[in-house]
Amino acid sequence: QAAQERGLDVEYFHCSSDPDSLDGVSLPALGVGMMDGTAPHVEEPRLPGSDGDYLTLPPLLDGEGLRQKAGALYALKAASSAHYAQAYRLLKAAALLREDRRARAAALLTRQPVQRKEALLREIPKGPGPGIVRRRFLEGVTPKGCLCLWNTVKDHFSRVIALRDSYGLADPLLEGLLEGALERGQEVYACYDPVEPERLRH
Repeated sequence: QAAQERGLDVEYFHCSSDPDSLDGVSLPALGVGMMDGTAPHVEEPRLPGSDGDYLTLPPLLDGEGLRQKAGALYALKAASSAHYAQAYRLLKAAALLREDRRARAAALLTRQPVQRKEALLREIPKGPGPGIVRRRFLEGVTPKGCLCLWNTVKDHFSRVIALRDSYGLADPLLEGLLEGALERGQEVYACYDPVEPERLRH
């Protein structure tokens, strides 16, 4: 909020375990970011004090009160770990089902997506300098279901081209568009699949 009041662009990184809270914010114009570096996404500065730093919150905790509840807290932590493990097993199973569906659909694929890629590349003008890619997630699997931050798209882009892709076959087309945009010197936000993070979604 303080950065916005000063007219700075802010990127928000929502927590997939609790989409109503933030795991981090980035101020691209300043090259500065702040993130929640606690488990399960522990993050350490490479050189604290020069390329990053710590803001340590434990002194604000009620240590005595927490020690009195240690037994209950350990039980909750164990239950949480078990639920996380189950969730990741189910996500892995979903990824395997997607892979099988893609393989079956790919056997019927024509050359049409390649032709469409060439047509879409003609829509991308030359940029002012070398291409830059910013890798992000636009959507996530959360306790509230699969959420996509469509407002991010609506608020920042005047034109949206939707790829209707029921079988997960758009990744090669998007990779080609990403490569072409970078060759044209554009700044590109590449948004990946939260279930298969090696595959492009947007």
